[in-house]
Amino acid sequence: MTWIYLATSCLLFIELWFLLGLGRDTEGILARSHEAMKMFAAADVDDAAKETYMRRAAAGMLGATLTLAAKFLVIGLVLYALYALVIAAFPDLRAPILGSFTSPFVVIVLTVAAFAYVRVRHAILRRL
Repeated sequence: MTWIYLATSCLLFIELWFLLGLGRDTEGILARSHEAMKMFAAADVDDAAKETYMRRAAAGMLGATLTLAAKFLVIGLVLYALYALVIAAFPDLRAPILGSFTSPFVVIVLTVAAFAYVRVRHAILRRL
């Protein structure tokens, strides 16, 4: 039963990741920081323009980072709600579930399964 909970929570995390667009958000933050560094290194732009651009870029990256953090919070709340429901229904699973969070074997198995799931999901969606 513990493995069913772990697999469900892992799949739920992955699907919420895609649903909320966290990949696009992280790529956007990285692109903004890359553009800011290009502007910082530009020799033909004066310091006042660089400073203005950096302030705007920093504010944009802060907003994007806060949005990303809020989305992670939503995912965490959904996963905690699933955990609370499972523990309410099956109180004896509390110790095995908490123990599995620190088991290297469980972490490795779930990581490999998650990568396989994402690959299969991507292949299926690409064909549609």
